[in-house]
Amino acid sequence: MTFINSEGKFNENSYLIDGLIFRLPKQLAVYVIENKGIRLMIDTGVQLAARKIIAKLKEFGLFPIDKLILTHSHWDHVQGFSKLRKAMGDFEVLASENAIDNLKYPEKLNEIFGYNVEPIEGVTPVKEGEIIEVTIRIKNNDNETAYDVYLQDNNLLRYYNKSVE
Repeated sequence: MTFINSEGKFNENSYLIDGLIFRLPKQLAVYVIENKGIRLMIDTGVQLAARKIIAKLKEFGLFPIDKLILTHSHWDHVQGFSKLRKAMGDFEVLASENAIDNLKYPEKLNEIFGYNVEPIEGVTPVKEGEIIEVTIRIKNNDNETAYDVYLQDNNLLRYYNKSVE
């Protein structure tokens, strides 16, 4: 498997944007897959990086997105949501059906991680094996505490998110 760590387009329909967690480069990736005119962003990154992510989306011609899938409900994957929503308006948000409560009621995870994540409402639940319109396959993590969603793009042939649990 090839390790991709440079921002930009890395295959015919996939892009990487550096999420700059703790303002450190190459530590957190935000992906965008574009198929059939639909742009799906994978995770939001942290709130401090939202402005930079929006600028990169514009630079790569990917602004605005159509869909956002949250791989899981940890702060470093969802905290930038509010700023992205404010900048882009309405887009569909998807997440594992197991993560919906943590996204809607983030207080417990905010306490555990010591970060502020605002509630995310109106999330479309996805189930294992479900196919999303941009041709990715959903695989829910078996670890009931992480609620990860694994994504496989047939063009990329790799899993985007590995559980940190």
